[in-house]
Amino acid sequence: MSSLSKFHPSWDQCKVGVDPTRAYEDEFVELAGDFEGANAHHLKKLGEGHYYVESEPEPGDHGFSGEGYYFCVGVRFKDPKMDKITLRFYAVGDEKTCHRGQIGHDTEHCVLWYGGAYHQLARENIHVVDADKDVLDFVIPRPEGVDTVFVMNFHWWPFSDGIRYFLDLCERTPGMRSEVIGVSLQNRAQYAFEFGSDKPDAYRILLTQTMQPSECGHLLIKYITDFLLSDDPVAKDILKDFRFFIVPFASPDGSALGLCVSNSRGDFLNFQSHKAAAGDPNTPPETMAVYRYIEKVRPLIYYDMHSNNWSTRKGNMLIRYRHYLILDRELQRLWDHLEERLLTLPRMVHENWTDEYEGYYQATMGYQAAMYLNAISAMIKQHDRFEVETLQNDAIAAIVATCEEVRKWKAARKIVRD
Repeated sequence: MSSLSKFHPSWDQCKVGVDPTRAYEDEFVELAGDFEGANAHHLKKLGEGHYYVESEPEPGDHGFSGEGYYFCVGVRFKDPKMDKITLRFYAVGDEKTCHRGQIGHDTEHCVLWYGGAYHQLARENIHVVDADKDVLDFVIPRPEGVDTVFVMNFHWWPFSDGIRYFLDLCERTPGMRSEVIGVSLQNRAQYAFEFGSDKPDAYRILLTQTMQPSECGHLLIKYITDFLLSDDPVAKDILKDFRFFIVPFASPDGSALGLCVSNSRGDFLNFQSHKAAAGDPNTPPETMAVYRYIEKVRPLIYYDMHSNNWSTRKGNMLIRYRHYLILDRELQRLWDHLEERLLTLPRMVHENWTDEYEGYYQATMGYQAAMYLNAISAMIKQHDRFEVETLQNDAIAAIVATCEEVRKWKAARKIVRD
């Protein structure tokens, strides 16, 4: 067991003692892959100042199974004279796994967490060793006054930290409510929260973290929530007419276990949503809980909040569903104007379309929400290569633009009626 497994005393110990190769220590450093949300094993020393990290293979039987697409490892500098180390990272997989070469050819960023904040590793500290086999070297400098650094390719946020943040926020925020909408296979609660206007005709906007737990939808929802509950006059004005519903951790087991897209059983939850819509009793419980919550809330707008880390994806992606999935022509017009507006935002780009015959995302939650629950839906995938301030500003800008377009639509409908 590494000391980093208890870096924060409240962290879940679910990864401790399962795989002894998740911890390594010598007189210079300690490496850890056994803390909550970590993904790293076979840790060892290669040479002076040079260490090896291998991602853990994704469980299940789906497109990511058998490969290690997500990594998160802790480094504790023990020798005060040591000012950097090199981590040789291998993304496990073989020629049969569908993303072979993706990490090697498409990695141009690395996220660091230390001193209570996220940072981006300098691009010149990332060296490709073998692109086809997904082998890279990351040169990790020791920050001044800090001995522990967490290294990752997505913005890791432990489930226990994140859910405690939202529960504490709910407790001290008048009018904010929480509920348990489901329970995971390993008995972790799926929480939802709501806040905003109590008017019967308030427009409902629902945000969920993607059920791909490695992605930083949870942080994007945090940034949006913090803004909306702030003293900012724009936020206060929004809450006069809008009510927000959020599910910040949609796959709590996956988050705690440090998985890329799966739950503890190896189900690819995001692509099981069609089963939930059909009422299939074999639907994973986490997926069913999110679908039932959307069905209960019946939002006007549903955003599935993702992130992405491919360098070939140059910005924040808007993954879209064809607007005729909703039969209401008025809602189609709002959807048209809304996405046109979103695509004017800095760094936002169109990725692709999905309908019954086109695209890749028929089995996702957004498709079901549009097709069966009449919700304007989209996947927003913000890029993990951006600094936190940019991530935060971009998430807030998308929500502000959304609310402005809804109000324009409301005003136009009133003029037509009058």
